[in-house]
Amino acid sequence: MKNKFSKRIRTYLENKSFTWQMTNAILVLSFFLLIIAGVIWTKIKTIEFKQDKARLQSEYIESQKQLIETEVNRSMAYIKYRRSLTIEQMKSQLKVRVDGAWQIANNIYLENRNRKPAAEIQQMIKDAIRPLRFANERGDVFIYTVEGVAVMLPRSREQEGKPSLHHKDNSGNYVVQNEVNLLRMLDNGFIDYHISNHNKPGDSVLLKSTYVRKFEPFGWYLGSKDYLEDYNEELKAEILDWLSQIRYGEDGYIFVNTNKGEGLIYDGRKMPQPVNIYNSRNLYWIEAYRMQQKIYNTTRKGFINYEFRLLASDNIETKISYVNSLQDWGWIIGAGFYNSTIAPQIALMEQQSSQLKQQTLIIIVLICLLIFSIIFLMSRWFSRRLLRGFSNFNMHFRNASLTGSEMNPSDFNSLEFKELAKSFNTVSVELNHARKQLIKEQSLLRSLIDSSPDLIFFKDAESNFVGCNKAFSDYIGISEEELVGKNDNHFFPTELAEQYNQSDEDLLRTGVPIRNEQWIVTSNGNRQLMDTVKVLNRDKDGNILGILGISRDITDREIIQQNYKKAKEKAEEADRLKTAFLANMS
Repeated sequence: MKNKFSKRIRTYLENKSFTWQMTNAILVLSFFLLIIAGVIWTKIKTIEFKQDKARLQSEYIESQKQLIETEVNRSMAYIKYRRSLTIEQMKSQLKVRVDGAWQIANNIYLENRNRKPAAEIQQMIKDAIRPLRFANERGDVFIYTVEGVAVMLPRSREQEGKPSLHHKDNSGNYVVQNEVNLLRMLDNGFIDYHISNHNKPGDSVLLKSTYVRKFEPFGWYLGSKDYLEDYNEELKAEILDWLSQIRYGEDGYIFVNTNKGEGLIYDGRKMPQPVNIYNSRNLYWIEAYRMQQKIYNTTRKGFINYEFRLLASDNIETKISYVNSLQDWGWIIGAGFYNSTIAPQIALMEQQSSQLKQQTLIIIVLICLLIFSIIFLMSRWFSRRLLRGFSNFNMHFRNASLTGSEMNPSDFNSLEFKELAKSFNTVSVELNHARKQLIKEQSLLRSLIDSSPDLIFFKDAESNFVGCNKAFSDYIGISEEELVGKNDNHFFPTELAEQYNQSDEDLLRTGVPIRNEQWIVTSNGNRQLMDTVKVLNRDKDGNILGILGISRDITDREIIQQNYKKAKEKAEEADRLKTAFLANMS
C-alpha cells in the first residue's frame, strides 16, 4: 500500500512543471521565514519602542528631504530640457528660413537660366529675398559669395559688393570667414557662437547660431542668424506657469526667487510682476531669502532651516527647504516642508505598529509549531529531488556536448528539464548551421575583395592597418599578415605619410568621406593616377570601428581627358585661323 502511494506521488510530480514545484516550495519556506521575522520584529518593537519613535521621526524627515530634493531637481531637469528644445527650435527655424530662400533662388534660376542674362537673374533673386522677414521682423536672409564678398545684406546695403572675410561681430568673431571655411567642407551647416559664462568661469553659453547653405549656380551662399536670448523671456514665463502648478504631499509647492531679491513664485502662486522681497516687510520671507541667497553664492544647492508662515494660515512653524540655483537665469528654485506635519504621521505609525505587533504575536502562537515541522520536512525532500534532477541533466549535457549528439528528453523526470533538452538540441543544430554559413560567407567576401583590381585597405581608429586585399598587398610589397599593426609611416615618405595621417584625422573628426586624386609611383617604376575614397567603418550601433579606403587606377581616363583637351584646343585654334582667313579674304 505504501509503495503504491509513493509511486502515485512520484508520477504526479513528474507531470508537474519545475516552476510549480519551485513556487510551492518557496511559498511554504517564505511563510516559515515570515513567522520567524514576525517573532523577531515583535521582540525588537517591545524592547526598543522609544528608540523606534526617534528613528521613525528621523526617517520621516529624511524621506521628506528626499521628496523636496526630487521635486526641485525634477523641476531643474524640466527647465534644462525645455531650454534644449528652445535651441533646437531656433536652429530648426533658421534652417527653414534659409532653405525656403534657397528654394526661391533656385526656382528663379531654373526658370530663367536659358532666357535671361546671369546679372539679371541675380538681381531677380536678390529682389525676391531681400524683403523676407522672420521671427517678429528680427530675422532676415543674407547672401555672400563663397569667396566672402557681400552680395545682399537686407539691413546693410552700403556693405554690399565689399569683401567681408575680415569682418568681425561685437564679440570679435570672424563670422563671414567662419561661414566660408565651413562651406569649403560642406554644402550647408550650422555655426554656433558662444560667450563666457560669468556664473561658471572657464565655461561658455550659446550666444547665437547661424545657418548657411551653398548656392552653386552663382558661387553664392545664403544664410541667416538668430540670438538665443530672444527666445528666453517667453520660455521663462511658460516655465513659471508650469512650476506654479506643481503640488506634492499635502501642501507642498515650488517657490522661485531671483538672485536680485525678486520673488517670482510665492506660496505656490506666480506673481503677476516680480516682487521686491526686501520691500515686502515680511521679515520671515526676508530672512529665508538671505539663507537662499547664501546657498546661491556658495554651494549652489542645499538644505536650509528657518521659521516661516504656514500656507493659508498666520501660524509660524519651522520649515526645512531644499534650494537649487539656475545660474544662467539667476533663479533660486526651492521646495520645503514643515516639521509640524510630522507629528500626525508618527502617531499613526505608532498605532499601526502596536496593532501589527499584537496581530503578529497571535498568529505566531497559533501556527508556529505546526508550520515548523511541515516546512522542515518538505524543504529537505524538495532539495534532494532538485539536486538529483540537476545532476542528471548535467551528466547528459556533458555527454551530448562531448560527443556532438542530441539529448534524449525522456531521460528526465520533470517538464522543465525535458524542455531544456529540446532547446539544447535545437540550439546545437542552429549553431552548427550558422557556423558553417558564416565560414562560407566570409570565404565569399574574401574572394570578392581579393579579386578586385582596386587597392582596398582597412584601418583602425588609430590609423593602423588591420587588413587589405591582394592588390593592395602587391602594391605595398608585403603580405597582409606583415601589414597588420603598421601605419603609413612604415611604407611612405615622411611628407606623404603625414598627408595620409592628416586626412585620416579629418575623417575621424568630421565623419565626412574624403576623396582625392594623386599620382603615385608603383614598384615597377610606372606612374599611376589613383582616385582614393576614404569612409568611416561603423558597427550596427553607429560606433566608429576604423577607416575603409579604396584606390582605383584612373590613369587611362586621365590620359584620354588630356588628349581630348589637346584635340579640342587644336580644333579651336584651327577654327580661329579659318575665321581670320575668311575675314581677310572678304
